[in-house]
Amino acid sequence: MKIHIDNKLIKSIIKIEFKINLLEEYIMKESIKFPVITTGLQKSYEKGIRESIDTTPELCGYYGRACRQLDKQEGANRMLCQNCGLAKYRNS
Repeated sequence: MKIHIDNKLIKSIIKIEFKINLLEEYIMKESIKFPVITTGLQKSYEKGIRESIDTTPELCGYYGRACRQLDKQEGANRMLCQNCGLAKYRNS
């Protein structure tokens, strides 16, 4: 049995799949917003924790280090960011 495949149909399917992929990417970008960490935010955070017993901030899993996602538009989207005081401070 020979199956006839229409080229126009294949092209239409490919276009639809491409549009679905674009739509999925857009939804992911719009629905998941991670806090953007800026230099000013980090300075504000460090001023705020001066009152605490340990005045050295723990960022990116290391004491006294700068945020690895600093000024990146993708925001604090790494696994280490989930428990980061700076990301939590930004959300409050």
